[in-house]
Amino acid sequence: MLSCRNDFPAHRLWDRLDFLALSERPGNGFDRKPLTRWFRPFGRPDLFTYLQETDSRPLGTMDACVFFDLVAPNPKPVAQQLRADWLDEHVRFGVTDHLFAEIIKGKDPDERRRQRAEADQLRRSPTPRAVWKPYYDRILAAHPDAPAKHQSDLVHVAQSIALGAAWLITTDGTLTRRYAAVAESLGLRLVKPPAFVREIHQLARRDRYRPVDLAGTDVTRREADADTLAGLAEIFVNHRADERLRGLRQHIDVAAAGVGEQRLELIDVDREPRGLVSWRVTAGGLEVGLIRATTGRGETTIARHLLAMVRDQAVSVGAETITITDPSVTAAVQRSYRDEGFAARGEVVVAHALRGCGTLGDLRTAGRRTSARRSPRARS
Repeated sequence: MLSCRNDFPAHRLWDRLDFLALSERPGNGFDRKPLTRWFRPFGRPDLFTYLQETDSRPLGTMDACVFFDLVAPNPKPVAQQLRADWLDEHVRFGVTDHLFAEIIKGKDPDERRRQRAEADQLRRSPTPRAVWKPYYDRILAAHPDAPAKHQSDLVHVAQSIALGAAWLITTDGTLTRRYAAVAESLGLRLVKPPAFVREIHQLARRDRYRPVDLAGTDVTRREADADTLAGLAEIFVNHRADERLRGLRQHIDVAAAGVGEQRLELIDVDREPRGLVSWRVTAGGLEVGLIRATTGRGETTIARHLLAMVRDQAVSVGAETITITDPSVTAAVQRSYRDEGFAARGEVVVAHALRGCGTLGDLRTAGRRTSARRSPRARS
């Protein structure tokens, strides 16, 4: 970590030595000329790295042009499309380390400060030169005649690949036309904002019950064991609902210990925990304290399977009412409620597991009778 005045010749050196610009502050001299704080990463995880690794939504990075357009006081319409709320459900956005080097080139200190504050919210784990430079070299090897003015853009491309991004969102037509093929061969798609939004919309429309999404995978249902418990909270914590890790750990520990006859089960996909559910039988029926599905491939299929598991469990124990009390249910499960016959009632979600044969009128009567016998907690 070091600080350097912005008007010193060395100010332009630190980026080339793989330092990252973290922040800016006034200097101690009479003129209070600004200093930039620089940090050099060494590829080791920090406190936020693990949280990012457990988020399985695909990553889309944006180049400097798109970022500056997006955070401008009057954003351009083409960039404004990326602010749609529904996108966050299916993709996470990020920026590369190189963007911070672009920000410090600005002339207005207030604007730099504002841009850096916006970029900090999208910062990913640091990518040292040793990680992204091989991708940069492969791109240049495929395009030995690449002009010098493209080098900065290609750093964005290389760092995006190193981050594991699926897309680099750019408005640069030359970049997409010239380098799209080699970038895609390295796992990165170069797309303009409208094309990106259309692609995510298509993915969202396909986010339905599709068992084929899990074809060829090893799907296992099992009870949580002692070896698994330690990391479950980090995998299934719902940060988007402001859930605290400590509270979820306590809930999982209580459920795993069988307190109150609770059960805790997992769905593993290729030995990776993707679904979590806990339940217990009460006087009012089957109470579900936790029900989670991680984001990623087949998440809706997993979510619907969890809800079907709960319904089958209710039938097996003779419980007619299912009450979900989990306050931090993940998005995929929430989207699946209606398709699986669950409905919100106050602060809980309820479904009825009715058995037997009869007319439609008989079914309605049974449903009303079961609703009237709901537990006091469900009625609140």
